[in-house]
Amino acid sequence: MAKPKRIQLQPREQRVIIIGVACLVLIAAFQLGRAPWRAYQASFQELAATESRLNETRLWFQFVSGAQAEQGALVELINEREGYTSLQAYIDSALRRHDLVRRSSYESRPMPGNPAMEAVSVSLRGVSMEELLDFLHGLYDGNSLLVLETLTRLGPSSNDQGLDCDMTVLSPRPPGRS
Repeated sequence: MAKPKRIQLQPREQRVIIIGVACLVLIAAFQLGRAPWRAYQASFQELAATESRLNETRLWFQFVSGAQAEQGALVELINEREGYTSLQAYIDSALRRHDLVRRSSYESRPMPGNPAMEAVSVSLRGVSMEELLDFLHGLYDGNSLLVLETLTRLGPSSNDQGLDCDMTVLSPRPPGRS
């Protein structure tokens, strides 16, 4: 076998070929480096978006934590209703404390559209203004979270022996009870 002939280049041709190869290597390196550079730049945008989402999540966490703390405080107030299991039992005890059982009637009524609230309609017959005010003050004593929703009737009784009063009292239903 014959040895292949080696091509002899002049120094000027050699320089041109070396410069050409160097340019090809630089162009290839530049093109290969562009994709990682774009990814590097995109990662900054992605990092900024992630930081924004993290800050938004932190704000939501603070909001939800605050709402849960408020709800926990309200649940404690509801449960502190002197150990009564329902608003009706609490109203009954208030009527007994003020000696109004014989001159009163009450009933629980559903709250349409709001199952988280319980309501009791209370009717008082032949009570004095002082007894009525003492009863209302007794209801609102402490932290029992009661609201006098409506006072539908307050006027003289039919036998002119005091006042007749019809009212509705609302309270949040304790959690876990329906």
